[in-house]
Amino acid sequence: MISQISQKKNKKLYLILGAVILSLIAGLRRSDVGTDTKGYVDAFELILSGQEQYVYSMESSFKTICSLLLNIYGSSTFLLLVFALITNVLILLRLWDFRKIASLPLMTAIYFISFYFMSFNIMRQMVSVAILFYGTRFIKKQEYLIFVILLLIASLFHRSSLIAVCFLGLEFFQWKSLKPKQKI
Repeated sequence: MISQISQKKNKKLYLILGAVILSLIAGLRRSDVGTDTKGYVDAFELILSGQEQYVYSMESSFKTICSLLLNIYGSSTFLLLVFALITNVLILLRLWDFRKIASLPLMTAIYFISFYFMSFNIMRQMVSVAILFYGTRFIKKQEYLIFVILLLIASLFHRSSLIAVCFLGLEFFQWKSLKPKQKI
């Protein structure tokens, strides 16, 4: 409904409000909601207590980001909320870019149904995906340096995001011959 208002009034503010609402739900969840949430909360608590060496299977860059954020506000809920905000705001802002070729309410509904709840489980990956998805707007504008910077930031959350360097390869070698609608 909020995305309908946003599209009708052509104002991003309503869409950002929707992202904030989604983020509050995701960020203020209990630790038993989602299969990975308890693991994240436990890791955040270890990082908060200065025992990040006991946090396994997470990039040291991600642990550093968590440590910095925990120094701002020492709560695992705060981190869940921040990461949910990053994910939802960036994804919905990128969907905003496509509103002239697709229905914004439909796109947000598809996001909500298909991917929103995944962010409760694969949080680091979803933050990376959101950063990269948003970053694709800079490929379209041929601002490749900004995309590369966002790619590097995404890799701080999850190294698998480095595969997105292929987007640049596609842009340089294959996509140049495609029409704009085909690229989208």
